[in-house]
Amino acid sequence: MRVRLHKLAFFILFFSALSGCTVIAEKTDVNAPQIWKDESIILPANGLTISSDLYLKGHVKITGGAMKITGKGRVIVEKDSNISITDVTIFVSGATPTEGNASNYLISVRGGSKSSFTATNNNIHINTPYSDRNLENPWDQPPLYWLFGMPKKEMDEGGFLKLAIKNNKLVSSSPYSTGAIAIRQIPGERVSPTLTGEISQNEFNGFHGVIALDNLHKFQISENRLLKNNYANIFAGGEEVEITDNKIYYPGNGTTGDGITVIGKLVNSRIDGNTIFDGSCYGILIRGGEITRLQISNNIILNGITTAIQLDAIEKPISDITLTGNVISGNKGFAVTFMGVSDSIIEHNHFTANAPGFPAQIYVERSPRLTVTGNLSAPPLTPEWALKLELNRTHVFSDDRTFTLPDAETE
Repeated sequence: MRVRLHKLAFFILFFSALSGCTVIAEKTDVNAPQIWKDESIILPANGLTISSDLYLKGHVKITGGAMKITGKGRVIVEKDSNISITDVTIFVSGATPTEGNASNYLISVRGGSKSSFTATNNNIHINTPYSDRNLENPWDQPPLYWLFGMPKKEMDEGGFLKLAIKNNKLVSSSPYSTGAIAIRQIPGERVSPTLTGEISQNEFNGFHGVIALDNLHKFQISENRLLKNNYANIFAGGEEVEITDNKIYYPGNGTTGDGITVIGKLVNSRIDGNTIFDGSCYGILIRGGEITRLQISNNIILNGITTAIQLDAIEKPISDITLTGNVISGNKGFAVTFMGVSDSIIEHNHFTANAPGFPAQIYVERSPRLTVTGNLSAPPLTPEWALKLELNRTHVFSDDRTFTLPDAETE
């Protein structure tokens, strides 16, 4: 019987190896550099402390329990690895930066031909006190820490990274200190990682920068809730990008920060169904030299401090934009600004109380072959207006007017 049991154990291990299964391993605190490779780890309920470098390599699954990142503790996902973190409570406190003012990535990844990183159903709490780093305007500067990202020095190999960050709750308690997610290519470099996947159904609260990604391909940023985050809230660029159904409340949090920002490239993409409320910079800002075949639709942008939707060409015109079905109200700048936008459509949008003191809700400059049709506008109602009962009255009117400054260069 004992021989049969030994044989059975051998065959289980043999077939597990063939099928790529990993052994569930118990871990202790990481107070010196460690490598976790091809393992499934269930974290202890009372938490595992990471105060040094933890390298994840191969296929690693981390579930349950808690981890605390502190001091110079960092989690580093190695090239060509497939990593998942699920149902974990992550605490970040007492973090200390590396030398210099470069951003520090608490969880960093490298690309590769088959890299992936998945984070689902986690609760993440960050308390990293703000360090002024002798910065005059911290609200306009990158954070000292990013929770998750790819350091620029590791981008030179290019490659591919699949991200799936879904249904997490992320809270930062210190303004200006920590951003959430950043993978930005280096301008002018020949090689940079291509990102695909999704960031969806997460809640981000109190970050200095939330989602900052570019070189995206077939990527979705959807159904996230962003509350009181300053700096860039959603910053994205690439091809076939879907930015949909996000709730962005108080972007900028009283300092600066757009709701949605695109700088550089956005092609064959869609920005649809987002709500941007009471922002302290642009609602949607799109600026660059490779912006084309873009639909901006069904967004609600309310009570911003400047223009709600601004498109601004750099070097060559933006083209083939359809802006339709948006509800834009109470913004101190124009509802829509098109500068250097050709062969595009502004149609069936709803405006009220934007651009106070100006004769139109739409500003246009250097934008040939632009169709403006079917837009409606309404002034704010007053109690005095309500007293006048008249048959078939309405305060809503067709509003396809545009405005251009007299000294602006036009075509």
